Amino acid sequence: MRSRWLLGLAAVICAITAALAFSGCTTILGTFEVEPASSGAAVGTACDAGSQCGSTFCSDGVCCESACSGTCEACNLAGTAGKCTPVPDGQDPALECPTEPLVLEDAGIDIVDAAGITDASSDASDDGGVSGGGSDAGITFPLPEAGVTTADSQCAGSCNGQRACKYPGTERTCGTTFCTTPTQQGRAACDTKGHCLVGSETCESYSCSDGAPGCKASCTSEADCQPSFFCDALSSTCKPKLGDGSACTSVAQCQEGHCVEGVCCNDGCTGFPGATCIKPGKVGQCSCTACADGTCQLYYKDEDGDGYGDKNGTVANGRAAPGCIGAPPTGFVADNTDCLDGPKQVPYTQVHPGQTDYFPTPYAGTAGSSFDYDCSATLEKYVAEYPGSYCGYCKSNGGIFSCAQASTCSTAGQQSGLGCGLGTGTCTGRLCVFGCMTSGASGFATTVDCGSSNTVYNCGGCSAAGGYPSASYTYGVIQRCH
Repeated sequence: MRSRWLLGLAAVICAITAALAFSGCTTILGTFEVEPASSGAAVGTACDAGSQCGSTFCSDGVCCESACSGTCEACNLAGTAGKCTPVPDGQDPALECPTEPLVLEDAGIDIVDAAGITDASSDASDDGGVSGGGSDAGITFPLPEAGVTTADSQCAGSCNGQRACKYPGTERTCGTTFCTTPTQQGRAACDTKGHCLVGSETCESYSCSDGAPGCKASCTSEADCQPSFFCDALSSTCKPKLGDGSACTSVAQCQEGHCVEGVCCNDGCTGFPGATCIKPGKVGQCSCTACADGTCQLYYKDEDGDGYGDKNGTVANGRAAPGCIGAPPTGFVADNTDCLDGPKQVPYTQVHPGQTDYFPTPYAGTAGSSFDYDCSATLEKYVAEYPGSYCGYCKSNGGIFSCAQASTCSTAGQQSGLGCGLGTGTCTGRLCVFGCMTSGASGFATTVDCGSSNTVYNCGGCSAAGGYPSASYTYGVIQRCH
């Protein structure tokens, strides 16, 4: 009877212990495993509130081991219900990765340039248009006449499988791709923040022909490739041009434009006595048997003796000749930049690179008449020109840097002029970056062709505040150029 009473007491004690959530019970009669009492549903069980769960956490509609309230984590994923696990990469069932607000600043759109896309800035363009979720703000390159389509939905965020959000970068195209220049394409691309924006990027190897939908992906001619690439006919791909000494079949394949004897060469190497580009140890370099070390180069006729050789000189026309390095033939120089080489007399001696003098008449050359005395291929005039101007003063027109022209001065002795600030032309409506400063005390008040004459205005000061400027005129001044 006594032993049966003790067993009953032990059972009562263990029942109390189990109620206190102990997992086992040890008494004088031995150790008993006691199943804990449950005050709620087990993890993984459907729930509406934490009070229904033994863990006290109800997350994503199931009893969960924890609150599981972090970004991109869930407790109801298939196979792991009740356990807080990361949402798989590319998914976002709870829509936790919204598009971030588009930030507009003074200079334009704040966009991350992750892969070479340079986004446009603030002011909207009238060239073409953008439809969809993106923006054409401040685009400085031409848009297609049909406009550009963008789609923010293509740039939406998702979970990355590591309890965080991710957004597509500029590698993802989200709308129209089009050509802007032969070397650049315009493209609607994601900005790593969920937006689809229009920007431009450089074409690496293929050209971007006018009217084409972006950089080409194959080639049929050299025009399909960037200047430093050639079109490989076998693969129809643009490949980098080859260096000297590389095997070649056409000049288009070589960096220096010379394919001689089957190799890219540093020179055309034609007309030289014993010239070759495949001499052992010097493959890719034009070598001559006449030189001790085999190294030679072309020299160009300097007939007028100004130190600059004839830019049109060739071996065929006799105005270029080979010679050993450092030993040019008599009357020849290594330079070939003289755009008019001839007898040692005017105008041949006057025409050469670096010429700083200006001339009233053009010279007559083999390619016709020209004022390009400095061989720069640009025209520079000696007398400044201010079309439509008169001797006056630049004054503020109400804005900080907005200037207008006035005929009277504000202080005695103030110097008048034909221009405003560092610019040319009249003061009216000009934006003077350094303030409304009068400039151009002397010059033509109209455009004058090189070799033609007109009146030069010489602007002076005023005798008293509110007075008109003094001025003198020089008639029949010829506009000299180079």
